[in-house]
Amino acid sequence: MHKTGNMLKKRLENDTRWKSFISHLNDSKKRLCQSTLSFICPPNIRGKSRFLNCRNVIEWANKALAVLEKTQETDANWQELNEKLGWFYAFKKDLALFTELFESAAMAKEIVRKLHIGNGTWQTLDELLTEETKSEEGKLFVKELIDFLKVQCEKAENGMLLVGSSEIIESAFSKLLDRECGNSGFTQSVLGLAACFGDSDFKSMEKAFIECEYKDVLKWGEMHVGETIQNKRRQTLKFQKKIDLGSKLARLMREKAMVA
Repeated sequence: MHKTGNMLKKRLENDTRWKSFISHLNDSKKRLCQSTLSFICPPNIRGKSRFLNCRNVIEWANKALAVLEKTQETDANWQELNEKLGWFYAFKKDLALFTELFESAAMAKEIVRKLHIGNGTWQTLDELLTEETKSEEGKLFVKELIDFLKVQCEKAENGMLLVGSSEIIESAFSKLLDRECGNSGFTQSVLGLAACFGDSDFKSMEKAFIECEYKDVLKWGEMHVGETIQNKRRQTLKFQKKIDLGSKLARLMREKAMVA
């Protein structure tokens, strides 16, 4: 994902057509959001990582253009729609190119996700994209994708599959930290991460519970994980009983009432 994002960035970041397209897009968002056409507002474009998630913006642009073209002059929204999105007509050719580039990048990512990196992965990408790509700029971008993937595939020995996407790793750490460890850092539960992947059956689970006791897990944690951040925090910032402000205020009010 990051590689294809960088390749798109290199190709489009300084392209005057892309800059003009994004400028018009942002302007349309401002003009549409508080209007009767707010339902057709474009999605947000994230700043630095825009080339990682801009495909949804391109998809929206194609749908909005289709709505614009099929809306009749007799429609109540026709005039406002053309005033705020009429610029699309001048960008039809550029939009077709952007669609081609982002779709090619998306297909490359999907192939690596599903097939991983093996000896023939790049050939699958070649077969799927070479014939479908129409524009010369699109063909150059596809060749760049294929050449990069071919180099990566050459690193895989016969019959070997290499993980080509870090998404599963990022997802694993997210699952571990957000759901298991919270803000405390890694705990002994890191051992359970392996159980989230691959096949498991009753026999393997039964064997694990018989052969490994909880004290073994604690011992392993002391040796390999160490003390958690949360535990250090508890030891350093020892618990102190909170002042009951409500009771203190009630007592003060009673004392004032008695004096009065």
